[in-house]
Amino acid sequence: MGDRRDFPETGTKITYVAGSRVRDVDAVLRVVSEGGGTMLMKKHVDFETVRV
Repeated sequence: MGDRRDFPETGTKITYVAGSRVRDVDAVLRVVSEGGGTMLMKKHVDFETVRV
């Protein structure tokens, strides 16, 4: 299939997908409910990038 996948909505090719994996759901929910952002959530999530 090749090294890249079509991204039909834009017609571009993507090679990586990035996101975050929550390690402590309760802590992240607390941060979000208190209006916090990424800086406060960092210690409760792992940021990951995978090649597709």
